[in-house]
Amino acid sequence: MDWRGNELNNRKAPIPQWGGRPTFPSAPIRSHLNTLATLVTLLSLASLDAYGGIRHAPFDPKAYAPYVSRGTARISGQGFARTKGGDIKSAAGCKVLLTPLTSTSQAWLESIAEGGFDLDLLGPRVLHYSLLTTADAEGRFKFSRLAGGSYLIVTSISWQYGLGDKESVEVILAGRVRVARAEHADGIVLEPVGSRTGVLAE
Repeated sequence: MDWRGNELNNRKAPIPQWGGRPTFPSAPIRSHLNTLATLVTLLSLASLDAYGGIRHAPFDPKAYAPYVSRGTARISGQGFARTKGGDIKSAAGCKVLLTPLTSTSQAWLESIAEGGFDLDLLGPRVLHYSLLTTADAEGRFKFSRLAGGSYLIVTSISWQYGLGDKESVEVILAGRVRVARAEHADGIVLEPVGSRTGVLAE
């Protein structure tokens, strides 16, 4: 209900359902409300930068400098989740992302923990230093020829449940690992960091 618009157009405002006479905010209050609405809009737009990255953790070239050259390090592991009933859901066929562990990638992980797996939010500059693979039939993954450093590994598992499988759940799995230039870090197990549920459209 736009009280301000009714006042400016000299129209009679509708009586609220709870009764009583309608009151209009004074000019100073309207100014404050408009300022607040503008700030809310700007904060919403500022959640992402011009490159699609996380605004509150901007891309820092210095943080990614150690990952420019490839090395001989290797990281491998497995992703799976356990349902409330105890069933195991593996990351078979799911995309697995490996990206340098920085404030930007950590902020991205926090943003997708409840919002769902979305690579676009990382932005092209971060993705340039990232690797993407597909987990095998057992949910296993492997990344080779890595530079030494700290990495974030993320994947997403989804499945349907409920009567007629009309409901869905998505679980975000992640792991953090640090490797030396020629080190092999095998057997990494990704842990659940967030999930969301929904109803499938008919």
